[in-house]
Amino acid sequence: TSLVKVFVSYSHNDRKYLRPNSLMGALEGLRAEGVEFWTDQAVATGNKWDEEIRRRIAESDIALVLVSQADLDSSYCQNTEIRSFLMEVEKRGLIIFPIMLSRCEYERHDWLNSRQFIPSDNKNIEEHYGRAERRGPLFHEIRRDLRIQIENIRQSRTLSSG
Repeated sequence: TSLVKVFVSYSHNDRKYLRPNSLMGALEGLRAEGVEFWTDQAVATGNKWDEEIRRRIAESDIALVLVSQADLDSSYCQNTEIRSFLMEVEKRGLIIFPIMLSRCEYERHDWLNSRQFIPSDNKNIEEHYGRAERRGPLFHEIRRDLRIQIENIRQSRTLSSG
């Protein structure tokens, strides 16, 4: 199986979702299936973080975007990361995979307004999946949907190489 690279975009206000007992913990098992998750927490001390982030975006197959108002209000997230994601979508088919963490003005952002996100039906994790027992099934659904995109990427690689 070929390595699939996932760039995780988030506001630092939402760092709790990267913890082992949260969303990223629920996706961790995909690593064993050849999926690499990358966050800016992996930028080594002394490295130029902006350069490294841009390079990682250019190498990624999927942009996992953890959406909140803090994320949408972050000029770096919007003007650098999202703008780069959209260029990569056009250039080589990067997949933007938005996850709605909390209520926000997503309608004001065309890149988000035009995409299917999870949870659907105008729901978000904080308001509609507040308790751990409600999050389990949602995190399972996110993992399943992400795996579908990962398999699509692998299939298209097989088709283009064969």
